[in-house]
Amino acid sequence: GPEVPIADGSFVPFFELLAGAGLVEQDAPARVLEVTTPISVDGPNGFSYAVVPAPVLRVSSTIEFDHPLIGRQFASFDVNAESFAREIARARTFGFLRDAEALHGRGLALGASLENTVILGDAGVVEGSELRCPDEFVRHKIGDVIGDLALTGRRLRAHVIATRPSHAGNLA
Repeated sequence: GPEVPIADGSFVPFFELLAGAGLVEQDAPARVLEVTTPISVDGPNGFSYAVVPAPVLRVSSTIEFDHPLIGRQFASFDVNAESFAREIARARTFGFLRDAEALHGRGLALGASLENTVILGDAGVVEGSELRCPDEFVRHKIGDVIGDLALTGRRLRAHVIATRPSHAGNLA
């Protein structure tokens, strides 16, 4: 379907709504997708994923962008409600000023602003678009992986290792 509202560009508004809804014990056990043998996917634009057995959900990611604030970044987190809130939720989406016109022409990123997007100029962030942490970029990509994997409708028990992740790659 269509994109969800961008809100502040992070996962915080959605996380807070879900956390505020509370927990209700169900009559059935949680559905768990446990990876028992390694899986890998490679695709265009250099994305690759390896999914290997693990006792809990762990997401590791490497991103690389030709920009002085990003370059090559790596992060890895065991994922649960506490670690998501602490390490990932505040990371906002980001984009490059040089791509804005082309994106708008395709009907994309229409809601992007300095209030909800880290906007990168050639040398740094556009004024008013300060980073929340130096590796906010890779943290947001990890949040995207987690969100897209939630579409399986199962709790995932695996270590997902993503290189150059994207929504298309996450779905693959």
